[in-house]
Amino acid sequence: MRIAVVGYKVGPLHAALTKAGFTLTATAIPGTRGPSTTRKPSLVISYGGDGTSLYAERIYPGIPRILVRHSRTCKLCKVHDYTTLIRILKNKQYTIKEYLKLEASIIRASGQPRRQVKRADTAGLIALNEIAIHHKPPHALRFTTSVSGTKTIIGDGVIVSTPHG
Repeated sequence: MRIAVVGYKVGPLHAALTKAGFTLTATAIPGTRGPSTTRKPSLVISYGGDGTSLYAERIYPGIPRILVRHSRTCKLCKVHDYTTLIRILKNKQYTIKEYLKLEASIIRASGQPRRQVKRADTAGLIALNEIAIHHKPPHALRFTTSVSGTKTIIGDGVIVSTPHG
């Protein structure tokens, strides 16, 4: 199993995983340019809080993640010790839970898509929490959306959120 670890202060976790015989493909620290390698992992361990989890999803979209709490604020993370985590991984005693994500595209009035995303693997924006559309500076603007059948909204913005957001 190829594992990438995302988070701060991951040295002891790295050592425990390596000692248990797992292949570590990358380490990524939130706020940096990204992972230390381009090899695609089969699993990501997000060691931190909510921000680390979101960062892990951004740099490894669609790869199953195990959220290990290193922060009191991570609502989705369970507290694990390394021994339990390694046993669960070795015995494949985990299930993959999928969370609802949002996908948005920006379309010009001409009907042509406006390319905002630099990743080649997606045509739009993908979010685990929410997508916010707003005008800067804040003035009323008219825009068209297709959220649950609502076609036109006038305001200074709209936020579409998943239950996670």
